[in-house]
Amino acid sequence: MTECPKCRAEVGEQDNGVCRFCGTKVSVPLQQPEDSPAARQDASVGLDFDFDDDEEEEVIVVPAPVAPARGQLIPCVMCGAYISPNAACPTCGESTGRSRFRRSDDSARSHLDVARDGRQIVAGDLTEFPRRCPKTNETDELVLKRETLYWYPPWVWIALLMCGLIPGVIVAMIVRRQVVLSVWYSRTFLRRRFNKMLAGCLGFFGSLGGIFVALSQRRVMEELVAASIVGLLASLIFLLVVSPKLRLKKVHGRHAWISGINADFLDSLPEWDHRGR
Repeated sequence: MTECPKCRAEVGEQDNGVCRFCGTKVSVPLQQPEDSPAARQDASVGLDFDFDDDEEEEVIVVPAPVAPARGQLIPCVMCGAYISPNAACPTCGESTGRSRFRRSDDSARSHLDVARDGRQIVAGDLTEFPRRCPKTNETDELVLKRETLYWYPPWVWIALLMCGLIPGVIVAMIVRRQVVLSVWYSRTFLRRRFNKMLAGCLGFFGSLGGIFVALSQRRVMEELVAASIVGLLASLIFLLVVSPKLRLKKVHGRHAWISGINADFLDSLPEWDHRGR
């Protein structure tokens, strides 16, 4: 049935497409038989097919990832936690891989590049120190750190005084020598160094605040200014002494001489062979 657009009467297929009340021609769609292919196709749309409940579904089991063995892990260069090669450390987020320091496949070979010369260590660039802290000689709770040391020729300081600050700094940046080392430090030494650095910073800013307080008074407190200046200089000297972990004393060819090493650590190293190097 179709509704007449003029009088709203129903027009059926028996009316031959003409409204029997107002005579308006109305397009009436032909009704398909129920057993026709088109009717059967329309009836099949929207049906929900039921599957046999007794049929077993195929279950795909995905094996859990296997954690690498302890021998396949490497220490993180920042926190010392053991992680997979070429993966970010879950503890500190450091992105670390085996190619970070370009270490030799034979770890003992890199340790042979470390020797003692008096109270100093002789090492090459990109050398990994033995797995002991060079400051305390401890072997427990070690953290691998990347140390970049710089060496300047002695005449650079004369150029700095004669040429001024900016030209002297430019010359120093050009002629400086750089050595990159992989060094194991104990957490005890790192905590002790952090506490010293914190004390030095507190002394520096405390002395700086004392100078401002003394100068802000109506009557300048000369005693406080003098004491604050002394404290400021002492804090700077203290920070300069405790800040560097290792000191680069000399660079000759592909070898570097490093000071600030524990005596027991030095005694465990082979003697430097001047003739064979």
